[in-house]
Amino acid sequence: MGRKLLKLLREFIDEIPDDKLLGLRIYPGNIYKNQTFRFDLVNIISTVPAIYNVHIQLNSGAKIPTTMHADELEKSNPLSQLYIPGDFSFTPDMIRLMLYATKLPSPL
Repeated sequence: MGRKLLKLLREFIDEIPDDKLLGLRIYPGNIYKNQTFRFDLVNIISTVPAIYNVHIQLNSGAKIPTTMHADELEKSNPLSQLYIPGDFSFTPDMIRLMLYATKLPSPL
């Protein structure tokens, strides 16, 4: 993943509102998005306690300032993936830090 794309990913993670990080719902789908990325609830792995599988992916047709167009990247592969407990033991800042740390694939 190029440096420009990593910078955009980090900016996207920073702009996700706190209530979107804490207010995860019970149905899979989009939680937050901009023109380049989307933050999705993929599924709930467990119900007691709830564990949410969330990830960040490129939007279809996203224009990114690298030598690659988003269509050339694997859209089905998440750029960042995380499991969040539903007991509110994670703060929004903790979730952001973990999303930064789990960015995939690793930069060169």
